[in-house]
Amino acid sequence: MIMGVPMNSIKNRRKATLRRRRPFLSMQLYGYFSFFAIVVLVILWVFQTILLDNFYQSIRMSELRRTASVISGQLGSSQFGDIVKELAVDHEVCIRIYDEKGKQIASCDVLEDCVIHHTDSDTINRFFLEAKANGGLSTTTLKREGFKYTQSSEGLGDTIVLTSITADSFGTGYVILLNANIAPVSATVNTLQSQLLWVSVITIIMGMIFAILMSRQISRPITKLSRSAKALAEGSYTADFSVSEGCYEVGELSDTLTYAAKELSKTDKMQKELIANISHDLRTPLTLIKGYGEVMRDIPGEMTPDNMQVIIDETERLSSLVSDLVDMSKLQSGAPVLSKENFDLGEIVLETMQRYKKLTEKDGYLLEYNCESGLTVDADKTRILQVIYNLINNAVNYTGEDKKVTVHAYRDGDYARVDVIDTGEGIEADKLALIWDRYYKIDKVHRRATVGTGLGLSIVKNILVLHGAQYGVDSIPGQGSTFWFAMKLIGTDEKEVNNINDTGENDNGTV
Repeated sequence: MIMGVPMNSIKNRRKATLRRRRPFLSMQLYGYFSFFAIVVLVILWVFQTILLDNFYQSIRMSELRRTASVISGQLGSSQFGDIVKELAVDHEVCIRIYDEKGKQIASCDVLEDCVIHHTDSDTINRFFLEAKANGGLSTTTLKREGFKYTQSSEGLGDTIVLTSITADSFGTGYVILLNANIAPVSATVNTLQSQLLWVSVITIIMGMIFAILMSRQISRPITKLSRSAKALAEGSYTADFSVSEGCYEVGELSDTLTYAAKELSKTDKMQKELIANISHDLRTPLTLIKGYGEVMRDIPGEMTPDNMQVIIDETERLSSLVSDLVDMSKLQSGAPVLSKENFDLGEIVLETMQRYKKLTEKDGYLLEYNCESGLTVDADKTRILQVIYNLINNAVNYTGEDKKVTVHAYRDGDYARVDVIDTGEGIEADKLALIWDRYYKIDKVHRRATVGTGLGLSIVKNILVLHGAQYGVDSIPGQGSTFWFAMKLIGTDEKEVNNINDTGENDNGTV
């Protein structure tokens, strides 16, 4: 509760605000389809009604120009008269042709009240002068008023007269007069308006239907994914993200969310295992510390060095567990800063192996090593020691019944490489990539008494990644595993390579 206002009320208000700002997909589709339908209908109305007269007149003028061009090309032809008649009939055009002396050489009257056939010579002469003034071509639009035609000042009328001044191949001049009626389109416009009204209604209805179908097709799988994602956010890792409809991108989103749910489920499971492991690992040493402490307090003579050593050992075990957790947290947060220095990797591997002598004496482990000198690297020595310890401890925990662990440190080209080999059960191929993850443990059935948190290899991975080192694991089920890492050597000069052990002799070592 914040200032007396319930959190649920605040969340609901935020959701309502988001809904007001972001419309539903279905509503957006309705709007887009409606807008598209309205735009299309407006265009149809403008072109089919308002601009229909202009378009029709423009088309008729273009036909007259083409007809005049054809006639001009056929001047002097032996079948000129037949061609003129054919053009007049085909295009419903009246034609009169004069030579440069004013003599009529061809005529065809196919229209009632033809302007160029039923007019005086003054009008014909006026058409000729207009064409001559306009470069040899003119068009005149006339409007019928009773039984007479008057020139239209608005550019729209009932008939068109085209006058063309041309010449044949011999240079003889001619005047071509063409007359075509412009059919009244008012009835056609009324018909189109009625049709467009019905077309508009049908288009809008069909647009809405398509919008509904498409919105369902698109939004339904998205809505399902949204519900499943909310369930996943609430901790339900079994949420179903599978969809059988929708586009390719929706399918990709479904696969991605399914994969994310599986990975989150694995992480949650490993975290729970970590809590269980830590609880177990903490309970055992705490129980021993408490038990031995009570014995030493209550029973005379039990304050012995052996009992004190048990308490010290268990305390160190707790400290190691806490250190692992702290290290993992620092490495994951990117907080650690490496303190690099030059040192011989082979020598610190050798020193580390010497510290395991007590383990071999106590539990009968056979630890073999083979370390070369001159493996100088630039790294954080403390962190690399942590890597070596974790790898050896891992090998000790998982090695076979022979309790044998082998460690090699050697030059591999321009790299110093360390191999830690056990003889355990090995790791299946599909689990190799998982062993570096936090909390992950493999083959807990075959583990020895030494208990870990499942963080060791993850710590190793993060330290090596910080150093830019190479690392990996090679394993064959039933034949053991080899964990390795390699770091770039300092310098390019070849150095003498020796096998060194605890006595300084050039031989393989065994502890």
